[in-house]
Amino acid sequence: MEKNSTTKIYFPHPIQQTDSSTTGYVSYAIGNKSRYFKVPLDVDLTTRVHIGSSNQLSATKVCEDSIIERVAQWFLGLSSMSNKKLQKLCYYAYCWFIVFNNDLESINENDSANIRVLCSDSFQAWIHGPVCLRLYHRYKEYGWRDIPQVDSKPEFSQDIESLLKQVWEAYGSFNADELEMISHKEMPWKNARKGYQNGDACSNEISVYDILQYYSNLE
Repeated sequence: MEKNSTTKIYFPHPIQQTDSSTTGYVSYAIGNKSRYFKVPLDVDLTTRVHIGSSNQLSATKVCEDSIIERVAQWFLGLSSMSNKKLQKLCYYAYCWFIVFNNDLESINENDSANIRVLCSDSFQAWIHGPVCLRLYHRYKEYGWRDIPQVDSKPEFSQDIESLLKQVWEAYGSFNADELEMISHKEMPWKNARKGYQNGDACSNEISVYDILQYYSNLE
């Protein structure tokens, strides 16, 4: 895959049409930059933590400045929203970081441990779509109510800031249920839930290789 300044990325958007219910795609480009960003120093690229059960974080104090929580706070600096919507926005930031910072042609499924990721937290294939346990426990007290907007957004490097802005532009106008529907149509979440029925609880981790493969090929 050639790395050049004209490469576009494709964010999956259900396009609402008056005469059709078909699903289309809206394309976005990262300005005049290559889709393969240099990895910023403030991004945690350490080994991903696999959390096998929903109880493992419940008795643990959540780190206030973890990367994924800072990403969540960035989105909350733009608007109040439900835990479910926040989870999906953070998931798509996680996915597109993987696409921008890894070359699919040079990685196979056996190299998944070497895939560069946004943070050490992973996402699981829950009933209502991808969920990061750390974020779930941080905001679960709100239930289905909106999490209040915060006064200020945390600062990131220019590349991460650009990524988050474009994720918001692409996905921010959708409500939580619409984002859930989008994620349910995508291969990474579906693969992680193989063998599970629609209403079954599932804590399987969504494969970072599936993420890289699926979103790299949305053209």
